[in-house]
Amino acid sequence: GLFDQVKSGRYLSLGHTAFFGIGAYASTLLFLQYGLTPWIGAIVGGLVASIAAFAISYPCFRLRGPFFTLSTIAFGEVVRILAIYFRDLTRGSVGLQIPFKPSLANVVFQRKASYLYLSVGLLLLTTGIAWWIKRSKLGHSLVALREDEDAAEAVGINTHWAKLVAVMVSALLTAL
Repeated sequence: GLFDQVKSGRYLSLGHTAFFGIGAYASTLLFLQYGLTPWIGAIVGGLVASIAAFAISYPCFRLRGPFFTLSTIAFGEVVRILAIYFRDLTRGSVGLQIPFKPSLANVVFQRKASYLYLSVGLLLLTTGIAWWIKRSKLGHSLVALREDEDAAEAVGINTHWAKLVAVMVSALLTAL
């Protein structure tokens, strides 16, 4: 379970809500302030979330087990507090409102089924990326890292790089 993952020294991130929020705010702010379509805004938001993931994970991967997990919780909480504090930008706890102008370009639809199709598309994209990573050198590195990080390093796997890429891809997909 959850406790076993933390206890075993595996890297468990509980701060992905921050990446979700970063992606959502980036996309929405670009749409509301600059009229940029949310399709492009989502990609920009994903890239911003990946950069944030790199910035927080680079120093935190020196931590293991519960200390890494606690640092990801703290990161999520800091992002939440900043979103509330910068009311001029985020409108605080109220949040941003997107005008209801149904169109494919605005990613606002009349029918609820359209959101289902969009979600299924994102699910297929995520599954495809996971499948591709699993069969790549990165995937093999991550499996070795999961089994025994010290042994993976001993055979020449750059575990720090593998962990950074994994969290950056995860943040990108979460933000999308």
